[in-house]
Amino acid sequence: MGGYIGSSVGNVANAAERKQTYSITTATTSLTGLAYTPTKVHVFHNGVRLVDSTDYTATNGTSITLTNAAQNGDEVVVISYPSFQTSDTVSAANGGTFAGNVAMSGNSTVGGTLGVTGATTLSGNSTVGGTLGVTGKITSTAGITFGSDTADANVLHDYEEGSWTPVLTGITVASGTLDGTYRKIGGLVSLTMRLENATLTGTHTGSKIEGLPFACALRTSSSGPVLYNHASGDKPVGILIEGGTSLAYFQYNTTAAWQGAPFTAGANRYLAVQLTYNTDS
Repeated sequence: MGGYIGSSVGNVANAAERKQTYSITTATTSLTGLAYTPTKVHVFHNGVRLVDSTDYTATNGTSITLTNAAQNGDEVVVISYPSFQTSDTVSAANGGTFAGNVAMSGNSTVGGTLGVTGATTLSGNSTVGGTLGVTGKITSTAGITFGSDTADANVLHDYEEGSWTPVLTGITVASGTLDGTYRKIGGLVSLTMRLENATLTGTHTGSKIEGLPFACALRTSSSGPVLYNHASGDKPVGILIEGGTSLAYFQYNTTAAWQGAPFTAGANRYLAVQLTYNTDS
């Protein structure tokens, strides 16, 4: 007979019992030729189970001494079980740590704290009733929803932040600092551009910013401040982002109309831009 520990008997062959029968012909108290693990052995004398340490002594693993001698014609049966244990298990009641990959193909419910230090791939629904602690990254190819609203329009599909390199055309930046940062949440992009302590050369005709980190879906005007200082004649400056492109045009308002922004050549020029636009149509 094989023990059952959640696997087929073929996988736990070492747990099979061993049985040895003695047909007694001469009165004896000694049963030899055995291989057993102490405390994991049963002795039956003429069908009656004997009591360990009272009716027999079994301590050395190879022989058993009966307290009362078996007589001619008696039958003594020794059944032993080898010692075994299931290794690398996690307790259902007390929890534990899975060091390898864990695959769950159906719904999973976690009532306590689930701590994940590696990658986790869930092919079914997972409900976490406690705190989900993740020391790595969570990757969602379908997006993230908040609350009970699962409509596609309310799914967060993307988040990204970083730096970008603005390119000014229509005016040449001979020296100084020109850089930018951005943050993209879903289809909404917020970016900054800084031109600091710069020396400009050339003309200002058709001045624009190229190389926006993401293309704008529709034509839009700037929704943030544009600050520029130059020698004289400050004018309100705006930015127009061309729809379907990564271009932003500088413009300023005169008594006549909006036209190219009044950038002038010279040193110690400063420009600060904040822009918000949408990549979704």
